[in-house]
Amino acid sequence: MAEKSNKGLVIGVVVAAVLLVGCLGLVGLVGVGAAVFIPSFIEMQYKAKRAEVPGNVSGIKTAQVSHDLNWDEFVPCPDATPRELWMLDGNPYPWSGGECWEMLFWTPDGDVRGTYWVEVNGYHTDFTVYGAIDADGDGVPAIYTATKSINPVLTTPDDVY
Repeated sequence: MAEKSNKGLVIGVVVAAVLLVGCLGLVGLVGVGAAVFIPSFIEMQYKAKRAEVPGNVSGIKTAQVSHDLNWDEFVPCPDATPRELWMLDGNPYPWSGGECWEMLFWTPDGDVRGTYWVEVNGYHTDFTVYGAIDADGDGVPAIYTATKSINPVLTTPDDVY
């Protein structure tokens, strides 16, 4: 009888060891998957937040061109609106507008994560729209620009959010 119980004990230990190794392998596989998936997911979130800016820069460009067709002038909006660059943190912020934005008849759809301003060249023949966002809150904003003849372009490296 002692021989049978030792066999049962050995089989039990072997089965437990196989199950333990299998579980650890699964945990390791899940860990590797998470290590790959989580950074990609976070990057996708940052890109989605950053996508607000080129759309708004394009809208401001269109408003400038329209205003020029009607009034033969571009409208400078030199102050970063709705907040200064150093205040950007990736969170939505209410639009505050102002006189220059009212002249352009431009306002965003709801709160914005970015900030926007427009410079007009000295001859009033062109303008540059700027849009900036710091979606990841690292203190380095992604900046898009557009002019009368150039659609929005990311001017910072692609991995800046």
